[in-house]
Amino acid sequence: RKLKNIRRRVRILEKRLDKLDKKRTKIKEGLTNIENITDVMSKRLEELKNLEEASVRRISTIREEIKRFITLTNELENKIRSLKAKADEEASVEYVKGKEERSKIVEAIRILDEEIEKLNYEINKVKDVERKLLVDKELNENRLRELRNKISGQPLNVSEEIREPMEKYLSILKNELEKVKEVNMLAIKQYEQEIDFYKNALERINELEEERRSIQEFMEDIERRKREAFLDGLSKINSYFSTFFNKMTGGEGWLQPEDPDNPLETGLNVYVKFPGKEARVISGVSGGEKSVAALCLIFAMQKLFPAAFYIFDEPDAHLDYVNIERMTDLLKEVSRESQIIVISLRDIVVSKADKVIGVYVKKGSSRFMEMPSGKALEEIAVAG
Repeated sequence: RKLKNIRRRVRILEKRLDKLDKKRTKIKEGLTNIENITDVMSKRLEELKNLEEASVRRISTIREEIKRFITLTNELENKIRSLKAKADEEASVEYVKGKEERSKIVEAIRILDEEIEKLNYEINKVKDVERKLLVDKELNENRLRELRNKISGQPLNVSEEIREPMEKYLSILKNELEKVKEVNMLAIKQYEQEIDFYKNALERINELEEERRSIQEFMEDIERRKREAFLDGLSKINSYFSTFFNKMTGGEGWLQPEDPDNPLETGLNVYVKFPGKEARVISGVSGGEKSVAALCLIFAMQKLFPAAFYIFDEPDAHLDYVNIERMTDLLKEVSRESQIIVISLRDIVVSKADKVIGVYVKKGSSRFMEMPSGKALEEIAVAG
């Protein structure tokens, strides 16, 4: 009987041992599964860390590229302003030169007028002498005719005392007449030369005046066309900006020159009026509101000057959920005309993207992979 009890106890112990073996086996299997899951999670965690590091580096690179593009844009704008200033300066220099040349010619004409006046005075003096001599000649000729008539047919006996003074007087008259003729011809020739020079100078003055008017009209036309083009572009951008701002916020937004009478030489103020708030200049609103206004302004300029593609680096960083959703809708609308590349860590932006590209690091190198579109980041991570 004692042996029977021992055998029974042995069987009970064997059953317990068998159960313990089964439990131990299950525990080992569970530990193995846990270890496998831990390994998978560790690898996934490492991949996510690498992806995060790659994304950070990529974002940094893109930010540097954006800064470079901004710097390049500023340089081009400065170069354009420099060229415009140079053109204005050259036009101004030409105008000053023309004005100085005109002043010189006017002064030369004044001197010529004085010379002509002097010549006219001398000519009049010569003419007076000529007239006097001609009168004297005519009187003497009349006296000679009278004498001839009186002694006609009779020999003329003239004493030497009378003949000699008369011959001398006639000789003097002849010499004076010859001198008058010579002086008269020279004066007329000089007068004609001075008149020709005067006419040429007057024509040159008229030409310079015409050139000055032409330059002035050209400069005024350029300024007018610049102003018209600027105001036309500003009007269109203003309209687009107002439309986009209203779609995104339900408020009002507009652009206004600092000096409406001189829009080309002054800056622009951006005014925004969010629902329930007063209208304010953009410099006086919060960071998130500035981001909204900046995005709407970019969209407005894109409508007027469309580009092939746009890169936005976390444009949703300072926006709340509602504005992010509205911004995403506007991005979808703009993407019908241009390609939009957005760097974002927000689920709503990623879920509405046509394509999602993930960046991760593997063996020290950045890797890219196309990820499922139409899903949030968390769903993509779980699916991966």
